[in-house]
Amino acid sequence: DAGVKHLSIGCSQLRQLSLSGCFELTSASLEYLAISCPHLTRLDLSWLPLLTGAGIQFLSKGCIHLIDINISQCPKLGDPSLLALSSHCAHLSRLDVNHNYHLTDVGMRQLGNGAKRLKYIDVEGCYRVHRASLSTLPIECEIND
Repeated sequence: DAGVKHLSIGCSQLRQLSLSGCFELTSASLEYLAISCPHLTRLDLSWLPLLTGAGIQFLSKGCIHLIDINISQCPKLGDPSLLALSSHCAHLSRLDVNHNYHLTDVGMRQLGNGAKRLKYIDVEGCYRVHRASLSTLPIECEIND
């Protein structure tokens, strides 16, 4: 988290960042990014086992220009993360949530109601998400399941 804090303070114009596999990062890192890097458009947060929904909620309020986010393989994330992203990130067009076991049909419906620009979503391995709930996504959205 300390490294992300220093990075975010020194790179306030950062547009793209991959933190994939940084296993010790917590949601505190997302707070630093939300406050100091509001211009982020692409973010890879896959394989972060300590990441929580509260972190995604904070991030989504500060990084409203996100168009592409990967939050796959983050075991603590659930439907509130999808609601936060769809409520605050109006430009979101690509979302990877594969193998997040706490995501459900409810979250997918919330996402479909808010993420009107979504063009691609990966829900492979999200066993509590059924095809019917994906019908609320934009018609042009490519679905990998």
